[in-house]
Amino acid sequence: MRLFRKGRRARGSSTSQTNNTPDNSGARERGGPDTPDLVPSGDPGIRSKQIPSAHLRNGPGVRFFHWALFLWILGLVLSGLNISFPLPDTPVFTMRSTRALHRVLALSFVPLFGARVYFDLVTKNYRNLFFNLQDLKDTPKVLAYLFFLRERPNVRAKYDSVQKLLFTVWYLIFIYYAVGSLGLLDPFLGTNYSRLLGGPQAIRTTKYFLAIFMAVTIPGHIYLALTTNPAHLQAMFTGYIREVPGEVARHRLKEIP
Repeated sequence: MRLFRKGRRARGSSTSQTNNTPDNSGARERGGPDTPDLVPSGDPGIRSKQIPSAHLRNGPGVRFFHWALFLWILGLVLSGLNISFPLPDTPVFTMRSTRALHRVLALSFVPLFGARVYFDLVTKNYRNLFFNLQDLKDTPKVLAYLFFLRERPNVRAKYDSVQKLLFTVWYLIFIYYAVGSLGLLDPFLGTNYSRLLGGPQAIRTTKYFLAIFMAVTIPGHIYLALTTNPAHLQAMFTGYIREVPGEVARHRLKEIP
């Protein structure tokens, strides 16, 4: 009798263990944790190579200053070129209205650019923009990729070295634009800033060539953004970038406010 009871207990315990074992067949059908197409990773945000993941690339501050400076620089370049090479007057845009628009944009550009400098310093966003020694080493690889001589290099920074070199040059141009704009407003402000830059005519000549440079390099910047990753252009509108999770894991970026 004791052996019979022990046998019943053994069969009962094995049955209870079988009943307590979770059935993962449904999980496999639904793509649960035992699904073979899922890739284990230390990043909990990565679930599958097949599902794109979205993460913040450009915060509201970056997007605001990007598009604000784009509109201001575009207005300054077009109005400045129209002053140098006047188009026929229209009922809306005359030479007088073009000069007034250029003056307003030049004067308002100074506080706008000053706010951008403050933003970059506080958020340390300048680390993503300025060219450094490490970028100097990566530049040949990036240039070879842009000229279709090699595959896309593994760039760990937010922007590649060519983009950062362009941003650094633009930053210097913006500083000259801000100081030069104040110099050309000497008659209205009662100051003598223009003497520091060689006089009003020297400022106008320098700003003219800088405007030509900006007109050429802005399309170049768009080309570099599209050839590097078209999703970066979308991120400048929405803030978020959607990529294959494996790429997101290798190029996880620090969120910038």
